[in-house]
Amino acid sequence: MTGRPTKYTKEILKKAKDYVENFRRYGDVIPTIEGLALLLKVHRDTIYEWKKHYPEFSDTLEQLINQQTKILINAGLLGKVNVAIAKLLLAKQGYSEKVEVNEEKKLLVLTDDEEV
Repeated sequence: MTGRPTKYTKEILKKAKDYVENFRRYGDVIPTIEGLALLLKVHRDTIYEWKKHYPEFSDTLEQLINQQTKILINAGLLGKVNVAIAKLLLAKQGYSEKVEVNEEKKLLVLTDDEEV
């Protein structure tokens, strides 16, 4: 990484792992990138930069996202979270609401020898 020296250390990784496993202890309902950034006292963009450059940190961040997604899906199914908020957060993870419309059209063809 170019620019200022990184603040990333093994202690940062340890704190990040602890946050993913114990996010409620830090006052969060679900684990979030923002909650992790506040705990580590860094900007959210720094979290994403570390994700690009440090594989272990990237794995921990993926665990955070998976944990967040699981909680949102389960809480949504149980009616424990606001649906709009759940959709918004899940959309950030690549989920989308999809409605399929399958409209069948039937054509009735009458010939001269058929009666209706």
